[in-house]
Amino acid sequence: NLIILGAGGFGKVVEDVASSLNIKNLFLDDNSHLDNVIGKLDEYQKFSDNNTEFFVAFGNNEVRFNWI
Repeated sequence: NLIILGAGGFGKVVEDVASSLNIKNLFLDDNSHLDNVIGKLDEYQKFSDNNTEFFVAFGNNEVRFNWI
C-alpha cells in the first residue's frame, strides 16, 4: 500500500506511476475532497503500519523538505 501526501499535480503523477505498477494508493491532503483522500496530513501516523509506505508529493520544495 502507498499513501501519497498531497493530492495536487505532483501527487497525481505519483498516483499514475504507482497505478501502472499495480500498487494500491490513497492520499492524505488537507485541501482536497477527492474520493481517494482518506484523511488530513497530520493524521498520517494512524495509517502507518508494516504494509504501508508514504510518498511526500508536494510541489513546494520547502514544504516537501520539511515533511521528509
